[in-house]
Amino acid sequence: MKNIKLIFINLSVGAFFFGGLFSILLAYDFFFPRKYNSVALKKSEFTNLNEIYKESDFPTKNSIHYYPDYGFNFFGLDKKIFPINGRSNIRTFYCEEQGYLSEYNSDRHGFRNPDSILDSKNIDIALVGDSFIDGACTNEFTFRNNLTKLSNDKLKIANFSLGGSGPLLQLAYMKEFGKFYKPKKVFWFWALNDLRNLQDELQSPVRQYMVKDFSQGLYKNENKIIADKVVEQYLNWVKKEKNKQGSLSLYDRKVAISMRFARTYKVYKTIKRFIPQIYFDTPAYWDSTTVMTRNKILTRRIPPEEYKLMDDVVFEVMNEVDKLVKSWGGEITLIYIGRGGFNSKPNPPKVYFGQHSFQKELVKKIALKNNFKFFDLDKEIDNVFKPIDHVKGFSRGRGHFTDEGYQKVSKIIYENLLKN
Repeated sequence: MKNIKLIFINLSVGAFFFGGLFSILLAYDFFFPRKYNSVALKKSEFTNLNEIYKESDFPTKNSIHYYPDYGFNFFGLDKKIFPINGRSNIRTFYCEEQGYLSEYNSDRHGFRNPDSILDSKNIDIALVGDSFIDGACTNEFTFRNNLTKLSNDKLKIANFSLGGSGPLLQLAYMKEFGKFYKPKKVFWFWALNDLRNLQDELQSPVRQYMVKDFSQGLYKNENKIIADKVVEQYLNWVKKEKNKQGSLSLYDRKVAISMRFARTYKVYKTIKRFIPQIYFDTPAYWDSTTVMTRNKILTRRIPPEEYKLMDDVVFEVMNEVDKLVKSWGGEITLIYIGRGGFNSKPNPPKVYFGQHSFQKELVKKIALKNNFKFFDLDKEIDNVFKPIDHVKGFSRGRGHFTDEGYQKVSKIIYENLLKN
């Protein structure tokens, strides 16, 4: 009985202490709101994507980031030309993990580049990968921008990456666009979800890129216009569906609270890191998402046996990459980015542990077989990152980098692969 009373007293004191702390912080935040970083907010008057869906000029005059892994559920196999990346030459809104809605102007091919970089056919480095590489949720600090700056503008670097893409789509980017620019070096980034993405791609129209010399001719403007129209139709459907929902989601409410009570939310997130995330790593949680949502696509589990079955396909895809890049005399560096620092991210889901080691070894084997250079970027990130260096949003460490994080990782890449 005494022990129970002691536990009760300790809990009461703890609750009183933290309750008082949060009350003080809430009051301070309310009367003295945080001044936001002008660099982060200067380009966008919007806080989240739900605001974009309500705009009359969406999706005709502006766009949102197109995720092919979700978009393929929309249009099927009946399209003569099907889209594999974003819309061309359009203001594109992306994501808001850092508390502001990031955006960019896409280039003539639909990638995140200054269009002027494509005026030259003399590209030094092509960056190929997924959302980490195209700069998800940052405005200024993409790898392309950071590495160009670190080289004092001496290197011409083009981004052929897209959030939601996997190895087969990335091969498609090289077949459709990269071969016309013949980059001297190709930095091919491998993320932890690439095998899952590849499985999706093999069940989509993208599987046609496994056929030798297959191309949709998307480098030609007339064909890219057709693909862009398909994406616009898709976004019109998304707009109608989103506007039907009306009320704010739990995620939107979290964004609104964190923006208004920034310091309090930061303390809450810091304390939460020390509390075991038991509920969120249970099969019941992961299986409870709705079919056909992007959340389901991103978080569903794939049995380890299926990953092993992908081995042969992966080697075939990367063999095609090897032949294509070597056809113009280019050199490939295979960079394992994993989850962007596996051990330094807070509360990694247990399901990722086996995948992490399995895929890192797989990527090493691919590099050895094809005589690629290999660089373990995930390990190098862990050497310099702490949990606080990862995204400040609401993904519990499952998200992307902060602005500062993107700069740190870019410096690692530059120092190890470009400086000399």
